[in-house]
Amino acid sequence: MAMENQDCTQYLGTDFELVFSDIKDTVNGRLIDPGSVEAVSWAMGYFEESGEAIVQKTLDVDATMTEPGRITIRVRPEDTENLEPGFYSHELRIKNIGRIITLSRGKILFKYKIADFLEVQ
Repeated sequence: MAMENQDCTQYLGTDFELVFSDIKDTVNGRLIDPGSVEAVSWAMGYFEESGEAIVQKTLDVDATMTEPGRITIRVRPEDTENLEPGFYSHELRIKNIGRIITLSRGKILFKYKIADFLEVQ
């Protein structure tokens, strides 16, 4: 079963990581071993309105699983710098021993950085 309401606030055009920990196999209850994970997919976008993913991360691009039960997603400034402020849905899935499992769902509220409003003279 997916962890629901995994919500947070971030600032547009900044570098941040989302860390998902204590991820357990739904069959045996043990922490998921990185060696058994065939794929990791994280996406963010307007899923409820259009189903459109704006940002996607995989094991090849900015998603890592280096220890049991822990996945880190890195979101880079260029991933969000051209987005409008507001709420975006996100979802994390893995393929583990042939099974596709949705691990987490939530929303990210993006705000403008304060520096976007400052003008240095």
